Amino acid sequence: MPAGYHFAKAGRMTLQQTSKLAAVMAEVAKSTEPLGNVDETLNSLVRAAKETVPGVHYASITVKHPDGRYNTVAATDEKSLAADNMQYEYREGPCVDAACGETRLKSEDIRSDSRWPRYGPDAAERYGVRSQLAYTMFADQQTFGGLNLYSKSMGAFDENALVLAEMFATQGAVAMGHARTFGQLQDALATRTVIGQATGLIMERYELDEVRAFAFLTRMSQTGNTKLRDVAEEVVSSANEKVRSKGDS
Repeated sequence: MPAGYHFAKAGRMTLQQTSKLAAVMAEVAKSTEPLGNVDETLNSLVRAAKETVPGVHYASITVKHPDGRYNTVAATDEKSLAADNMQYEYREGPCVDAACGETRLKSEDIRSDSRWPRYGPDAAERYGVRSQLAYTMFADQQTFGGLNLYSKSMGAFDENALVLAEMFATQGAVAMGHARTFGQLQDALATRTVIGQATGLIMERYELDEVRAFAFLTRMSQTGNTKLRDVAEEVVSSANEKVRSKGDS
C-alpha cells in the first residue's frame, strides 16, 4: 500500500493528487477479488484510508451482526480498537450509528457533541479523539458495517476528506460483498456435494435410480422436519461410521 499519500485539506485536488489517489485505490482494489482474503483486504483498506484521507490519525471497520453484536474486523492500531469498543459498550457513537445504517456521521468536536453524550467526552479524554467521521460500508437484511475515521484535531474533515472517505467506504462494501457472495457459493457447493453423496448411498443401498433416491431423501427431510442438508450429512456420516466399524473388526 503506497505510504505518505496525504491530500490538501481544502479546495480541489490537483492532477498529481488525483493520480496518487488512483494509485492508492488500485492497490486496495487488487485484494478485493472474490477469492481474495477479506481480512487482508479490509486491513489494507483502513491503512490506506489513514494514509490518504486528510486529518485521519487512526481508522477501523465495524460490523453489526444479526444478533445485535458489534465487532471490529479491521483496525490501524489499539486506539481505534479501544474507541470502537467504547462505542459498542455505550451503544452510542458515530461507528455504532453508521453500522446501524446511518449513511454518514460527522462530528467536528466529539467532546461536546450532544448526539453522543457519554461516548464523546470519554473518547476525547482517554484516546485524544476530537473529530470523527463514519460511513456506512454495506447494508443488507442481515448485517450492517461502517468505516470509522478518527482525528486528534477538531474540525479535521473537509469536503476532500468526505469524498475520499466515501470512496474507501464504497471499496470496503465491494470487498465485503465479494466475501458474502463467495461464502454463499462455498455453502451451496458443500450442500450440493453432501446431498449428491447421500443420494448415491441411497441408490446403492435400496437399488433405486437417482430420481427415486433423491425423492427418498426428500421424504426423510420432510418427515423429520429437518433440513435436507442435515439429513444428507447424517446419511453420509452413518455410512462412514459403518465403514470404520468394519475396518476395526
